[in-house]
Formats: sequence, C-alpha cells, structure tokens
Amino acid sequence: MILLPAPALSTGLFVGTVTNGGFLQDGGQRRALTSLRMTTEARHQSSTSITQDFGFGQWETVETAEFPGGSVTYERAVYTYDGRLRGTGTVRYLMVYGTGPVQVTGVETIEGSVDGRAGSFVISHTGTATPDSVDGTFEVVAGSGTSALSGLSGSGTIRVRNGTPTMSFTYTLG
Repeated sequence: MILLPAPALSTGLFVGTVTNGGFLQDGGQRRALTSLRMTTEARHQSSTSITQDFGFGQWETVETAEFPGGSVTYERAVYTYDGRLRGTGTVRYLMVYGTGPVQVTGVETIEGSVDGRAGSFVISHTGTATPDSVDGTFEVVAGSGTSALSGLSGSGTIRVRNGTPTMSFTYTLG
C-alpha cells in the first residue's frame, strides 16, 4: 500500500496507485505527484518458550568401535513428547566414551505437532552424560520443518536428573 500526503482528502493520506508519469490514480481522479512517503509493514514473529518432560522409549546400541582408552557407539533411541510439543522423536546418537563424561552428538527427527500445528522437523543435539545426569543443547535444523511446521526455528536444552528427562525449547513458528 502507498500512503501519500493528500491535503484535499479529509484523512490527509492518499491510498491508491501511482501511474506512469507521476500521477496518482484515485478512483476516477488523477492528481500530480508532489511528494511521496513510503511505509513498510514489518512482521515481527514472537518466540515461545516451553519446558516439559518427555519420555524415553526404545534405546539400542547399533554399533560399537573401540579405541585406546574408550569407545564410540552409534545408538538409536525413540522419545515421546506430550505437551505443547507432541509427537515422537527418533534420534541417532554418536556417543564417545573416554575417561570423562560421555560426549554426545545426535540428530533427531520429530513427527507430531507444536502448538497444534502438525508436521515434522529435525533437531541437532550436543551434550555430555554421566551416570547421574545428562546436559545437552539442541537446535532446529534450518529448513527442516514440513507442512504446518515449515519455517520453524528454535533451540533449547535437555536435562536428565534422577531419571527424569526435561526439555526447554524456545521457538518461532514461521
């Protein structure tokens, strides 16, 4: 939309189209263009933050490779989400076991819904694990959202304490 000063109009603004030659077309009237003020409409998407527990489903070690002082495993797990994020996540982890905390890197495909909008998306995980706890971060892979989750972006944390997994997720729906 173009907003133009138009002193002859009671609103003080002209809403219409600009024709070739610098004339304004307002219904049947043409006026010479003497000044122009363009405005743009900015859409600000707000982010949402949630914290919710999630469930562990199936977990299996697919492959193990030994190295001096430790091992690397390829593991597959299934998580269930039942909150504002609802659905099932299938994650594939590479876990490096050495003398300190386990180093974890993973990719998870989540199929379900966020705030009632259905689709799927992918998140990448990094973190550490000890026998007593898990601390990790994740980020939505840009462009991975499908259907009503197209344009989803966000990041969060995963914590496991006393066997209870909890996630915090800050996201923007596209």
